Amino acid sequence: MGGGSGDGKEGEIESSGGHVGTIEEDEDEEDERRGSRGGNDVDIIRNVLAVQHVPVVGSLAWDKLQHLLHSLSDRITSQSARLEKAEEQAKVIASLKDELNTLSQNVEATANEAKDTHAQDLAHFMELMEARFNAIDEIVEPMRNRKTSSELNDILERLAAMENGHKETNSHARKLEGQLKQIDNHIQQMDHDLQELDSEFTNKESQGRGMDTSDLTKRMNLLEAQMKEFQELMNQVTKAHTADLEAIQKTQRIWRPNHCTHMVKAVATMRVLMNCKKD
Repeated sequence: MGGGSGDGKEGEIESSGGHVGTIEEDEDEEDERRGSRGGNDVDIIRNVLAVQHVPVVGSLAWDKLQHLLHSLSDRITSQSARLEKAEEQAKVIASLKDELNTLSQNVEATANEAKDTHAQDLAHFMELMEARFNAIDEIVEPMRNRKTSSELNDILERLAAMENGHKETNSHARKLEGQLKQIDNHIQQMDHDLQELDSEFTNKESQGRGMDTSDLTKRMNLLEAQMKEFQELMNQVTKAHTADLEAIQKTQRIWRPNHCTHMVKAVATMRVLMNCKKD
């Protein structure tokens, strides 16, 4: 049976009237076309289908066609996997973008709230101190030209010391304002970095390319470092503000009893002098 089929195939090939040489030449031409066109799939399929009338060559062409179809299927599968991976990366990047926007909004809100709170506390404290100094000036003004006792001189010296303390308080307030400006600069820099990251992501998304995760990681680390620096600066401002308030409160606790005592003595002395003049 096997020999008969072989003889039949040989007969078919021989009966083709010298088509064997033609088939070999066709295969050579097909190889040349593949090399010259870089493996054009359409030409390969056409060439394979063109020689299917010969049984032997048709079976070989079918194997080649099957191999070609498997190769195309593998390419399609690979491209599908790449597309799925790109979609997953796009979802991750979109989630990171939302988190960065939320973080930026929270940081900005916290910074603005802290800045407003510090400014209000400082303004209230300055108004209170100014009102107290004005009240003291109104009480002491009639006594400035009188040096009837050492107590009045002591009061004037203490008032001068309190004025110096007021100047120091103003200097500390100016330092706090400078630190608040530094905080504003940090916030503006962080907003600028986030806007650059957002614009870069938008450009790459419009161009149809995935964003490099290593670059995104570097930017995230930079933002985290800026957040830590911002937190340290806020802690320093809080400590400085707390120290200034404690120093002022301590000064008030020290001077208030002595000041009240001397004022009572001064008023009593003035009353005695006025009674003496009347007598």
